[in-house]
Amino acid sequence: MVKKLNNISLELLLVDIYEFFIKYKFIILTGFLTGIIINAIDIFTIKFGIDSEVYAIIDSPQIYYDTQRYGSWLLYYLIPFARYHIVSQIIGIFTLTLAGLLTVSRHNLPNSAKLLFVLLFVTYPNFAFLQYFYFQSAYNFIGLLLVVIAYRLIEKNNILLYIPAVIFLFIGISSYQSNIAVFLSVMMINVILDYLDNKNIRISIMHMIKPTIMLIISVLIYYIIIIFAHKGLDGYHSDFIGYKHGIIEGLGNAFTNIWRVLSSNGFQGSHTANIIITVLAIVYVLYFIINYKKYKENIKFIFLMLLWLLSIFSLNIVFGSALPIRAKLAVAFYPAFILMLVYYFNNKLKCLVIILSVFIIGFHTVYIVKYQMSYYISFKQDEVTANNIINKIYSKYPEINTGKYKINFTGVVDNSNKHPLINGKDIFSASFFSWDGGNSYRILSFLKLLGFPAEISLGNITDDMMNNVKDMPAYPDNDCVQLINDTVIIKLSN
Repeated sequence: MVKKLNNISLELLLVDIYEFFIKYKFIILTGFLTGIIINAIDIFTIKFGIDSEVYAIIDSPQIYYDTQRYGSWLLYYLIPFARYHIVSQIIGIFTLTLAGLLTVSRHNLPNSAKLLFVLLFVTYPNFAFLQYFYFQSAYNFIGLLLVVIAYRLIEKNNILLYIPAVIFLFIGISSYQSNIAVFLSVMMINVILDYLDNKNIRISIMHMIKPTIMLIISVLIYYIIIIFAHKGLDGYHSDFIGYKHGIIEGLGNAFTNIWRVLSSNGFQGSHTANIIITVLAIVYVLYFIINYKKYKENIKFIFLMLLWLLSIFSLNIVFGSALPIRAKLAVAFYPAFILMLVYYFNNKLKCLVIILSVFIIGFHTVYIVKYQMSYYISFKQDEVTANNIINKIYSKYPEINTGKYKINFTGVVDNSNKHPLINGKDIFSASFFSWDGGNSYRILSFLKLLGFPAEISLGNITDDMMNNVKDMPAYPDNDCVQLINDTVIIKLSN
């Protein structure tokens, strides 16, 4: 009997998937091609950025396991080709397109409204900050899609689908923890759209309970595995906890950052058009409040919208900190959902919303292209520096090619060629020769990507050696490369 029910459920699911792609082929194709076009520089240029040197040298799923990305570890075995550059980026854009569409596909909205949502979602700049890490990004985006699919499975109220839902949720959040906020945001978007149809706040609250329980179960499974496999959260996670100096300071940091993002202010928010969306949202809220004939319904709607806003920034609140830009994936729902709501529920503003959406997509695209161009130009500059250093090493110590000597670096290279196209932020425009204040392991790994012998290992610079290092000239002087004991030292700066 159970086997028969499983077969029926699987057949219905396959039919749903087939009908989904047939029904929404235009939206999927449009969203996917739009994502390809605006990310063309990133997709169709070969380059390496910060962290990619480690993932390229260590071509093993173990690196995902060691960083507690168990979802990515599992996905590596299922789709190992998804970690490689162009393939990784294309898969990422395709999964983002499907995730955006699946978020709103169930509802009785016109396809034009769903297309608007997908385009605003896919073109949000925060995704570019995660695509930078292309050895990881596809798995993170697949994880994002899986948490959206998990919510859809939970919605079906079929107990047989709850197990795969929890599995998908676990893979999603253990690929990238920010997908927790994605799941909560998707849940609230669907709750709000249902409320606009049924106007029943009790049903809305009930619809939040079961998905939240499923999320808690998945997070607990993830945490238990971390405890058993790694004896607790590592330093990477703990570095983002902002409550070390008290709850008040932590919450203050979180909500200050939320406002900066919504007002497009400061390091976290200046690359988005969120200030325009925020003003529109405030005006719309005031309109709902003034519309006194449906006062109670409007207050409940505003309450649900507030919960949705909190869900977007849920990780900021949990950690009590700003979090990196690349961790704010759920913010992509902010302009997409608000503009879609105004477009669908206010016929008088449809033309304005379309014009505004085109402007915002164009505005975001400018920044995405600028950042990706910064990435490419910075890599080419690092490539020139690396080749120059390799030539200096070989000219003085050609026997290093046999692995006879170790190698180490001291100082940083501050590239004086401030190219006009370098207009990056955060990791974009970062250099291997200055990141982390000068990281010898990163620099050596980068040189190995460009052809330096893989057998050469990193040496140590002892206190006795430092006396000689101080007297060395710095790069680009030819004598910035010197053999001290059994280690070739490259002095990058004084």
